[in-house]
Amino acid sequence: MKKLSILFLMLVLSMIVFTGCNGLLPSEGEGESESELITSPCPTINITGEQTIDGKTYIKGDTPQTITITFNEPTEPVSAFIADALGKNPNSVPDDAEEVILYTEDKITYTGTYTFSGNCTEGYIYVVTCDSCMPCKYPYKVDDTPPYASIEICIDDCTCEGCTLNFTNTVTDGGCTADTVNCGDDCSGLASWSIDLYEEYPFDDCCVTPCEEPIFTSSGESCPIECNTDCLTLNNQETYYLIVNLTDQVGNHTRWGTMIAYDTEQCEAISIYHLSPNECLDDPMINNSGFVVCEELMARYLSLSVDPSGGGTATDQTGTSPYILNEQVDILAVPNAGYEFVNWTTPSGTYDVNFADANDPSTTFTIPAEYSTEVTAHFKLNGGTLNGQVKDASTGIGIPGATVEIAALSVSTTTNASGNYTIADIPEGNYTVKASHTGYVDEEINNVAILTGVITTQDFALSPDLIPGEMRIVLTWGENPNDLDTHLKTPEGHIYWANTTDGNATLDVDDISGYGPETITYDTITSGTHYYYIHDWHWGGSDTLATSNAVVKVYDDTGLIETFNVPTTSCGTGWYWKVFTMDGATKVITPVNELVETIASPWI
Repeated sequence: MKKLSILFLMLVLSMIVFTGCNGLLPSEGEGESESELITSPCPTINITGEQTIDGKTYIKGDTPQTITITFNEPTEPVSAFIADALGKNPNSVPDDAEEVILYTEDKITYTGTYTFSGNCTEGYIYVVTCDSCMPCKYPYKVDDTPPYASIEICIDDCTCEGCTLNFTNTVTDGGCTADTVNCGDDCSGLASWSIDLYEEYPFDDCCVTPCEEPIFTSSGESCPIECNTDCLTLNNQETYYLIVNLTDQVGNHTRWGTMIAYDTEQCEAISIYHLSPNECLDDPMINNSGFVVCEELMARYLSLSVDPSGGGTATDQTGTSPYILNEQVDILAVPNAGYEFVNWTTPSGTYDVNFADANDPSTTFTIPAEYSTEVTAHFKLNGGTLNGQVKDASTGIGIPGATVEIAALSVSTTTNASGNYTIADIPEGNYTVKASHTGYVDEEINNVAILTGVITTQDFALSPDLIPGEMRIVLTWGENPNDLDTHLKTPEGHIYWANTTDGNATLDVDDISGYGPETITYDTITSGTHYYYIHDWHWGGSDTLATSNAVVKVYDDTGLIETFNVPTTSCGTGWYWKVFTMDGATKVITPVNELVETIASPWI
């Protein structure tokens, strides 16, 4: 019995020895209640670069930081965890917490490394010494974003010779609320700023320390940013490099810059050119930073154009851009030969009121608020334009490479792949116009009327060269009526659109859309009387035969032998135009040239 009592006592003692702290972390919500947890003295914690601001600990983000945990006496086991926020049970470590691997040599000081992240987000460091101990909690805030500033650049005349540059952070008008100062750091706060001005780009070879010495420098520890240079007159320097450095309380740093250009003699307009990001400079736009020029001195650019191209020239008589707001610029429009000036305009008419007189070719333009403005000088032809198509009379297809000329003006052009041509800038008047091409009979048209500012259309139908014994009759007319039909009554038959050949002559082309040609070609001319007439099919169009400007031309192997112009008066409706008869044996053509209301035998 005594032995059993001793064994029972040893078992109880062993249970006491092996129960207690084992370094294991209970899951969130599974630990003991606060009254059951052991409260032990918490260690001190230090984090590399931490800053205490208004009672809160701020840590630089996105950079590995050393966490140092120090106890008053040797302590083990020790675990450390990082969580973005308190868990459901504030007395335990959240399930999603990340453990920090700790190292120690004396069990008093433990160290570990962790990279914090978040944009001014709050988190907690938990230190746990046993599963029965309440974790020690240390709040912190992460700042991983550098400071920002929008710098306005202005320029003033010096009391002495030269210009002074002014640098000030911008302020956004809040309207009904407080204005916004565009400078600072929205988390740990701005710690320092500096502005340096260089004559040369300072980072050609160096990054950490600029290779050049600044000619001006200014710095501060808080917003607003305000500083002015001395008079800048060195060597009439017109280009400077401005570099801005900003650092917040935990060490986030940004550096960016711009090139400043201005006229040292006038001190009126500034142009800035943001320096491209590289290994030395950041992109300020990422952090809503950058540079602006003060509104009244912002460099503004004026460009001039002409319409149509080739109509004339438009020049800036004052000088060259840049200009400043409300500066008056003298502009001049000069028309080219054959054109005349119409007026000046701006895109969509936005700044047309800025012209002293938009209808005067020599006027002034007041520079508006826009960074860049284009003004256009408009011209119109001081004459007319002639266009049309040169067609093959036997096919109705355009002839490429044909020459169209106005001999009286020594002007000519060549048709394109479709046989089309255009001659512009023709002084008003009546002209003889000729079309020609190798392998075709030239065609001249007299009294082509050209009017100023009007486009005149004149088509040509060139007859391919014929061999002896052949003959060709070609009909052309104006835009209306749409359809004039050519008819030829021969001893062998009646040739027209419904019967295109009699075996000796053939209707080559039938046109129903205006202008023509309609063409009949004889291979052989037989004895007997031949009758040729035109029928106004009145398919469409507003004109009649009498107003159609119809022309009939007859060709043989020697070229053009007869021309008939439609009469301009008629009896009745004048649906038919009797043009001529021909003796087939002698090939003598007898003009008839009259408009009649009906047609009868022997014509049909």
